[in-house]
Amino acid sequence: SIAFGGSSAGVTYVSNDGSYTKIGRQVTVHGSMGLTSKGTATGAAAISGLPFAPANISSSSYEAAGTVGFASNLVSAQRLALVAADGNYLVITKEVTGSDPRVFDTDFTNTTDIRFSITYNAA
Repeated sequence: SIAFGGSSAGVTYVSNDGSYTKIGRQVTVHGSMGLTSKGTATGAAAISGLPFAPANISSSSYEAAGTVGFASNLVSAQRLALVAADGNYLVITKEVTGSDPRVFDTDFTNTTDIRFSITYNAA
């Protein structure tokens, strides 16, 4: 599921699913999400529901990178998905210079559709 600033108030989906493969500690997740409403929450976007918490192997904020391979009605030209080290969720970032790279509620529309894939090590 997706939340903005930690809240998913009013978010509704036309589709929302995913799958994973785990070999040892390595986890590969594929997901897709189509919105019918982005809801009323504001703030940075985070996708929750990863099957396993990530290993915290460094002091960085993110432990692995993946891609948002397809996005419709998502405002940003380049998208990168990152596993947050402090929980089992993804943040989506965009390439920017001199400001916050996270994707926010204002980057989404009520009909945003995304597909992502990421590989990370489980705790």
